[in-house]
Amino acid sequence: MRCIFQAWSTSLPKKKGGGSSGAAAADADADDGVEVEEFLSTFSKLYRAAELQGVKKEELPPGVDADNRELSLHEDDFEAVFGVSKDKYFQLPRWKQIAAKKKAKMF
Repeated sequence: MRCIFQAWSTSLPKKKGGGSSGAAAADADADDGVEVEEFLSTFSKLYRAAELQGVKKEELPPGVDADNRELSLHEDDFEAVFGVSKDKYFQLPRWKQIAAKKKAKMF
């Protein structure tokens, strides 16, 4: 992918700060980003049931898909909330998963 987008960088820019100039500024800009792994880690974080149940979409933690909150539910809470393990839950037919999510207030 990087061969197509030659200006592709693996870091995301942070807010612009005060003005430096010259080569020192170029070096500072190279280290002044957020690593992609760090940014993506917010999307793979697991949360407790209390943080996801009955919460409006706008109030969910960053990176949580409002329609698939069960994906962001911590392993310890999953079985307590749904009454089955994650593996068994995802083997259920979609309509049963939706019914379980409604019952658990994960919608």
